[in-house]
Amino acid sequence: MNPEEKARQKNDAFLLKSGWYVVPRDEYIPDSTTAVHEGSMQGNIESDYLFFIENKTIAVLEAKREDNLLGDEVAAQAENYAQHPQNWYGTWEHDIIPLVYLSNGDTLLFKNLLTGDTEYIRLSAMHSPKEMLKLIGKHSAYGALPRLEQQTLRNCLYHAQLAFEKSLKLLKRKIKDVASTGVVTVNNISYLFYKAIRA
Repeated sequence: MNPEEKARQKNDAFLLKSGWYVVPRDEYIPDSTTAVHEGSMQGNIESDYLFFIENKTIAVLEAKREDNLLGDEVAAQAENYAQHPQNWYGTWEHDIIPLVYLSNGDTLLFKNLLTGDTEYIRLSAMHSPKEMLKLIGKHSAYGALPRLEQQTLRNCLYHAQLAFEKSLKLLKRKIKDVASTGVVTVNNISYLFYKAIRA
């Protein structure tokens, strides 16, 4: 595995841990908290990761190999991406991507372009979807639910919970849980909401 692949593997792991679905560009998951690999930007360029909540861009992450010190050049590259999202992307703030992250797999730096800060802040963990919304003063009832993990759930229960969550995000008022062990599903969904509220 080359240094870029190692760094990407580490980045993917900390994004998953923070509640993001991490997918290639051609596997974008609508209405989910998704970090897209190689997000398309204006000028036929790609950001390493482009983050979406409620189908609107909220953050960009520029990822480098471990030996990269994440200096001014990397910051300028990431901030340029933030200023030039594709015209067809939904945005949370005035046609820019408000949150910028830099990572080499070990160090994670962050800047909120809405605050006017000039310095990057070092983070110990990636912001969750809910935390990102708080940083830009926004709220989403269901759009920032963390990624649902299958863990020990059987496939049928896992998919039932995904369908339930999708229904909530689409604001359907009548939701039926057809899983034979609906109590388990309801308990797991309740725990998911609890995590989202406590985050």
